[in-house]
Amino acid sequence: MVLGRQHIIIAGRDLADFGVYISGNGTYNAPARDVKSVAIPGRNGDLTLDNGRFKNVTVKYPAFIVEDFGRNIDALRDFLGTLRGYSRLEDTYHPDEYRMARVNGAFTAKPVDKLVAGKFDLSFDCMPQRWLKSGEAIIDGAGSFGMATSFSVLNPTEQDALPTIKLTMDSNCTKVVFNINDVQFTINAPSVLQPILIDCEMQNVYGETDQANLNSYLVLDDGVFPVLKPGVNTISFTPYPQAGYWIGGCMVDIYPRWWCL
Repeated sequence: MVLGRQHIIIAGRDLADFGVYISGNGTYNAPARDVKSVAIPGRNGDLTLDNGRFKNVTVKYPAFIVEDFGRNIDALRDFLGTLRGYSRLEDTYHPDEYRMARVNGAFTAKPVDKLVAGKFDLSFDCMPQRWLKSGEAIIDGAGSFGMATSFSVLNPTEQDALPTIKLTMDSNCTKVVFNINDVQFTINAPSVLQPILIDCEMQNVYGETDQANLNSYLVLDDGVFPVLKPGVNTISFTPYPQAGYWIGGCMVDIYPRWWCL
C-alpha cells in the first residue's frame, strides 16, 4: 500500500494488495425510496404507494493500477471472481462506515504506459445502508439478578436501528421480560443453556454456541420486533427465577447496528 493514496477493502481484503487505488467520486450517491405511482381515472395527480424501504444503490470507484499492471489485474480479477453474495465493503474516504456490497458484473481495464499502469471502474451493487462502525460496539446493559434494570440508549442517526441483543441467562433464570420503548417481549430459558442472540433485522433467535434455532422461546407481546428509534430509547429487562429460588440472573449486551443513508 502506498501512503496517501485512497483504497478499498472488500471481504476483508485490501485491494492495495493488488496495487489498486481509487477515486471517491462515485461514493456519495443516495439510494432511492421504493415507491410506486398509480394513476387513478378521474383523479388528478398520482397516488403514491410507499413500500417502506430503500432500493439498492450502485457505488462506482474509478480505479487505477500504477505498476506491474498485467500481473496485478490478473490477480484482482481472480480474487473478485471468488466473491459470492454480499461482502463487507470499506473505503478510506469513509473510515467510520461500511457497506454490504456485491461485485456488479465485469469491468474493462485500459492499460496505459506500455502495460505498466492501467485504469478501470470498479462497480458494486450495495444495500442502501451505510453502516456505522460505532454501531458494532456493544452497549453493555449490565446484569440483573431478581430485579428490573433500566437504562437509556441514544441513537445518533435519523434512521430506526434494528439491533442484535445478546442475552446470557443463569441456571436459576426461567425467563427475561424486555421493554424497549413501547415494545415488550419475553425470552424463555432454552433447554440448552447458552447465550441467546435476538436478531431484530432478520427476525431470528438462535443460540450463540450451537447456532440452534430458538425462535420458539421468543414471545412478542405485540407481534413486532423492537427498534431503536432516533434519539433517546429506554430499555428495561427483568429476570424471573424458577420455583424454589429467590433470584435468577442474566446479562444483556446490545449491538445497536446504527446506519444512515
